[in-house]
Amino acid sequence: MSAACARLLAERVGLDARHTALFDAGFAAYWSRGTALARRTRTWPAPRRRHVAVIVGEPLAVRPYAQLLNTSAWTLYAADLDPDASHPELVAWLLALGDRLAVSGKVSRAPVEAALWWLERTDEECAAFAAAAARARRPDADMLRA
Repeated sequence: MSAACARLLAERVGLDARHTALFDAGFAAYWSRGTALARRTRTWPAPRRRHVAVIVGEPLAVRPYAQLLNTSAWTLYAADLDPDASHPELVAWLLALGDRLAVSGKVSRAPVEAALWWLERTDEECAAFAAAAARARRPDADMLRA
């Protein structure tokens, strides 16, 4: 995240350096893993930079799978960037899932298509995701836990 964007988020919605670090770590994992998968498969989309819509108000004001700005934006919730509850593994997965949703447009199919993501994750990475999913407060938290 650029320093200018981090300052703007801090001023407008109170996201601090810990929130920014969480996003940056999640984005870095998304980018490196997505790049590796795209190089080795024909079905994984190469990572791309997109807008990020962070829903800070009422979570149900925007549905989790809404493809904002004509599929050019990922949707995250403020809780996804809560350094006391979330984890970079959760952020990385949400960005990868957002890509699959943008490509397929199918809410029920995207998580299945994105399952390839988990085949190369370590036990520690999976456990970190599961712990963050257990604490998740986004509208689709039950899906993450499942």
